[in-house]
Amino acid sequence: MSINNLKNSNILGFKKKTTKNSGSASVICYGGDAINTYIQSGATYKAHVYNTDGLFETTQPIDVEYFLVAGAGGGGVCNETEGGGGGGAGGYLTGAITLNPGFYTVKVGAGGRAELFAAGNRSGYNGANTTFSAFGDFSNLTLTAVGGGGGGGAVSGSAGGSGGGASRFTSGGVGTAGPPRQGFDGGTAPGGGQPGGGGGGATAVGVNNGGGGAGISTVFANGTSATYSGGGGSSGGGTAAGTFGTGGRGSNGSSGGGQANGNNGLAIIRYRIA
Repeated sequence: MSINNLKNSNILGFKKKTTKNSGSASVICYGGDAINTYIQSGATYKAHVYNTDGLFETTQPIDVEYFLVAGAGGGGVCNETEGGGGGGAGGYLTGAITLNPGFYTVKVGAGGRAELFAAGNRSGYNGANTTFSAFGDFSNLTLTAVGGGGGGGAVSGSAGGSGGGASRFTSGGVGTAGPPRQGFDGGTAPGGGQPGGGGGGATAVGVNNGGGGAGISTVFANGTSATYSGGGGSSGGGTAAGTFGTGGRGSNGSSGGGQANGNNGLAIIRYRIA
């Protein structure tokens, strides 16, 4: 499919909007599963929200802000007296950039899988990265939010955007410290007969033998505050508040079944129009 036909493709789900960027000439932007307009602190913004893969196009140079959340890690299960670790939150990446006219690819990371019906010791899988990058070869721009680490199943949690929680005498996975920081480490499981560690969150370390680390709140999507990228809880504590990018819960027991998949990520591109 040629670049000229991309914006006409129903497969990519383009939505056409004509806007002004901070008083500049009119700009036509396409792309996103939802396009929201809202007022924040006296300024009017338009936000393109991606829950699935897609493209963003601008016909003129434009100043945008981005908020990327990766897929979160799945929870672990441990068939010992200790529990599995919670999945690490999907890493988040936010900032501002000037985009040249052209196409940009959005890849939304899927949440990591937990072994939902498995007995025994099984670690959760890492979440997938979420990326925003220039389409083709006209720019080397790539922004990447790192997938959350899987929770441990009788082993350490995995490293990721935020680290997965530990299980059975081990340490939590390491979060992506940056700069910029995308998340925090998973909690540890230092003692025998104790629950696993909570998954790391966007703004806090997972609790040792307990719950997931706290996520991050923003109004980027539609002007209303929402929380993303909370750490998954272990059998000894709850999963932190959050929707997209929140880690799966860990569990213990010979039958399994309490562990959960990590949540998928998302991407938001917003810009001021008045």
